[in-house]
Amino acid sequence: MNQGRLLTNAERARRHLTSDTNCKICGGGPETTLHVVRDCPFARATWADLLEDEPDSRFFEQDGQRWSLYYLSGKSNTIDATIFAGTCWLLWKNQNDFVFQDKLKTHTQVQFHSKQLRDEIIKAFDQEKTVFGTGGTREQRLVGWQPPAQDWVCVNTDGSVNHSPESTSCGGIIRRSDGRFIRAFTANLGRGSITRAELAGIVYGLDLAWEQGVRKVLLQTDSATAKSLIENATEQHIHFSQISEIRRILQRDWTSIAGPLVLRTLAGGLEPLVCRPVCSITTLLHYSHLLPRNLDRLSRFVRPELLVRGNPLFLFIINLLRCFWS
Repeated sequence: MNQGRLLTNAERARRHLTSDTNCKICGGGPETTLHVVRDCPFARATWADLLEDEPDSRFFEQDGQRWSLYYLSGKSNTIDATIFAGTCWLLWKNQNDFVFQDKLKTHTQVQFHSKQLRDEIIKAFDQEKTVFGTGGTREQRLVGWQPPAQDWVCVNTDGSVNHSPESTSCGGIIRRSDGRFIRAFTANLGRGSITRAELAGIVYGLDLAWEQGVRKVLLQTDSATAKSLIENATEQHIHFSQISEIRRILQRDWTSIAGPLVLRTLAGGLEPLVCRPVCSITTLLHYSHLLPRNLDRLSRFVRPELLVRGNPLFLFIINLLRCFWS
């Protein structure tokens, strides 16, 4: 606001985008930033109601920059800084609503929404104090690229949504352990969700690494949802086609592939072997076609759900057993 960046009619005229500088609400003067948020009769009436209990004679007299900086600083006893900021924003929004949608709120509506906005901000700060402690302080962490071990390659992937399910994309970069660039990719995915974009980024990233001849990969993705789905999702999930594709890629003949996603997946495969050894071994023998047919009573220990989740460790052991004993 103080930088004169709001595209008022006065500013548009300065940029030769229009010849009409007048305010569309009052029609009584050039539509400058200060006019919209303070000097327009509509804005003056709104402020007058907010200042009714404690009128401030200086409020309508100071120049624009001093006026906004003073009341935003919280030094004034007549109006809360949050109310001031919220009202300025709502007056500018109201001006745009009138110009582009022919909708104009009343003074009372602007005041109500300004106080409602203030209450929401206070509530957000209170919640922050609950999460981070009484002082509301956060732990500062420096976030940066973490290189893999020597001779490994790092694949970083991410997905994004542009404020609408109609526009999603993904991207990633592949680098050596010394940071040297190998390849990067971006893809416009069209309509979809952030989860679809994150999963697509993993597919593109791993496929690209494979095409480049990379076989020792550290996969890094910040999506806990994607990690959980790859580990646990069943065929009923809406994104199962992507999830199963990632699982197939992970089964390729990589020399080594690691990362939070893969390590957690392998850990999930070890859990039933340790906690339910009888069921696990019986299931492995059954799907490897090595379970003796004369021991039908063992079939009750078979647990198909151990494979429904695409457990890579179980699938690897089954394929290995089939190779040597089928």
